[in-house]
Amino acid sequence: KDDDVYMYTGITSITGDNSIVGFLLINQRTKEAIFYSVTGAAEESARGAAQAMVSDYGWSATFPLLINVSGQPTYFLSLKEASTEVVQGYAMVNVSQYNKIKVWGRNLAECIDNYVKALQDNGINAEDVQIDDAPSQGAPAPAAQETVTGAITDLRSAVIDGGTVYYIKLENHGQYFSVAAKDQPDVVLLSKGDTVTVTYQAGKNAILPAEKLEAAPKDAQQAKKAD
Repeated sequence: KDDDVYMYTGITSITGDNSIVGFLLINQRTKEAIFYSVTGAAEESARGAAQAMVSDYGWSATFPLLINVSGQPTYFLSLKEASTEVVQGYAMVNVSQYNKIKVWGRNLAECIDNYVKALQDNGINAEDVQIDDAPSQGAPAPAAQETVTGAITDLRSAVIDGGTVYYIKLENHGQYFSVAAKDQPDVVLLSKGDTVTVTYQAGKNAILPAEKLEAAPKDAQQAKKAD
């Protein structure tokens, strides 16, 4: 800033390092130090929160950068493919409310829009953030959606972050599809043998998040089973 270089670091409490009590900003030229009192998540906690949001993709999050979004101290992270280290998206985690206000997006503009909306949904007055020169490289455009229809051969579930996620494998597809019950409640009614249509984005991971899942009408499924 103004041709000066600043260093910042999170400051933890004396009793533990799982949370911070503020940030220290130091001017490397003048040695002036300013302490900003902010209680919230330490960097590694924010990193874990970001990775949890994209656990189905198997992506890793970079060490967070501290930025200011509408007056809210915010961690900004890149999300990378674990094997190739290619950036696949971006995440923002609110320092003070890291368990509640956290978002990600396939590109920078989507991530910022999601974050501003999350702030507003939680009663925080936030204005839209404009991007004049968005990076031309980084997160690739989302892959085209694909659709597959087939009978369920395996159906499993797990509780993740307090919610139930179902993992579905079809007779004509080698990968599992994940569906959160909170996003599609009727998934709890599915059984092995049921025919479903899954809309998804192609990938090489063993588990792919389902963008949309539709079950065939029960009468049609019963007729198929009878045949």
